[in-house]
Amino acid sequence: MEILFVASVLPAIILMLYIRSKDKVEKEPWGLLIKLFIFGSLTTVSAAIIELLLEGALGGILSEKSIAYILINNFLIIAMAEESGKYFVLKKGTWNNPEFNFTYDAVVYSVSVSLGFATLENILYVFERNSLGLAISRGLLSVPGHAIDAVFMGYYYGLAQQCRYSNDERGTKANLRKALIAPVLTHGFYDFCLSMQKNLFILIFILFELVITIVAIVKVNKLSLNDRPLSPFLSQQFGEGMNGGYGAPYGSQGYGIPPQADPYGYQQQPDPYAQPNPYSYQNPYGYQQNPYSYQNPQGYQADPYSQQPRGGYGYRQQGGYVNNNGAAPYNSPNYSTGQAVGSGQNTAQYGYGQQNGYGQQNGYGQQNGYAQQNGYAQQNGYTQQNGYSQQSGSRYSEYDK
Repeated sequence: MEILFVASVLPAIILMLYIRSKDKVEKEPWGLLIKLFIFGSLTTVSAAIIELLLEGALGGILSEKSIAYILINNFLIIAMAEESGKYFVLKKGTWNNPEFNFTYDAVVYSVSVSLGFATLENILYVFERNSLGLAISRGLLSVPGHAIDAVFMGYYYGLAQQCRYSNDERGTKANLRKALIAPVLTHGFYDFCLSMQKNLFILIFILFELVITIVAIVKVNKLSLNDRPLSPFLSQQFGEGMNGGYGAPYGSQGYGIPPQADPYGYQQQPDPYAQPNPYSYQNPYGYQQNPYSYQNPQGYQADPYSQQPRGGYGYRQQGGYVNNNGAAPYNSPNYSTGQAVGSGQNTAQYGYGQQNGYGQQNGYGQQNGYAQQNGYAQQNGYTQQNGYSQQSGSRYSEYDK
């Protein structure tokens, strides 16, 4: 008994661990997956009831050996009853769940539901016939077949959630329909080939299983590699992650994925909540220089190079360069006048001349000893009035570059 039970549940455990291991960015909590697994297993009961009722009604109309009966029974009754039950549990349990926030999550959820169904169905079949061989064969074919169907369901289910986040109602509905139709077709074809009981259909079944298994594995790997947030806000939370980070909210380029490799074909959408930075500085006046810089009332022309230091020894004036202590050199045209050297008629409060000694433009300023333009200029932290910035006493005024 124990061997039969282990053989019945082991395939589902292995597949579940494999699918969850591919969730590289943010793994889904086991509590949610177990809940989906349990409710998925309960859908075997509802499916059995629906199949029993509809097969009896269909048998009263068509012969059970007819191709029409086999087609309708496998596609529209068995496959539809089982896959619609899985889809119901999947949507009710995850559609509005906050854990459903990445694209690959849809595959993990759908496989969890489907493996719950497959496990209970497998246990019932194996214990009914008490056959270890049946447990092994179903573990290699039936259980993985349910998981493959779930991969296609999850693929379109994830697309539907992406469309929902981008306010694409039409795309949401279309992909939700595909999330049910795709597994019904794969499931129905699987059952149909086996129900025909002919060598040709057995061969077709084997080829079908090989192809669809490879397609499902490739799709799982691709979806895992290109996993991305469904919401633009999560791209900011997770920052740079796999494949170069999450830049744009929906476009594949923002996630480090080239457009042609985008498994969902998603187009980049603008962030509807983006707001301009209210603190970014915009120059409202369009000025190039300090509008409050000192203008020479006596008509002197300021040297355009006066703001550039010359070897660290002062600044150029009309008649030469001021040396390190503020005195003008002998080639200054104003050197012979007392006014130029620092004792003239128009001296400032501290007795230093306007032009050469410690002038307005060079050494120290008119009132408190700091120059308006060159010595310690307005823009660099000292002002005309009290030696500190006009705005706040800090050098970080609105005119700083």
